[in-house]
Amino acid sequence: MDSLERTVGGIVICDYKVLLVRHTYGAYRDKLLIPGGYIKQGEMPEDAAAREIFEETGIVAEAESILCTRFLPDAWYIAFMMRYVSGDPISDGFENSEAAFFDLSAVAQRDDLTLFSRKMLESLKSAPLMKMSDYHGPDVERDTYHVYGMGAE
Repeated sequence: MDSLERTVGGIVICDYKVLLVRHTYGAYRDKLLIPGGYIKQGEMPEDAAAREIFEETGIVAEAESILCTRFLPDAWYIAFMMRYVSGDPISDGFENSEAAFFDLSAVAQRDDLTLFSRKMLESLKSAPLMKMSDYHGPDVERDTYHVYGMGAE
């Protein structure tokens, strides 16, 4: 059995504010972090990020690029830059106790922000983003997917 955890997160920025949630359990209880979660069997990572953001916050967003990835021996994580589409943030009342947009220029200074979320937000200033483009191969059912790369458009 495959024990590899596959998770995603999404950075949604709207009006110079970033969407964060306040976690309710585990090591990050009461901490602010980027919304995200597990990829379901057969689900594409960018779809999982959009789904998790909507489930946790009520915000509709779409993946535009990859900001970063994190690989551990038993867990992979992809952070997507997401385009805000619609909605007002509201807590799911289960995994998080708060969902809100926070001022992007000040959020990295908060002591209740997780270290990994802080590092991701700090990297926004200098990280080249891996843009998304569509690929359509000869087998439309199997060979149609997104390619992320520095030159993709």
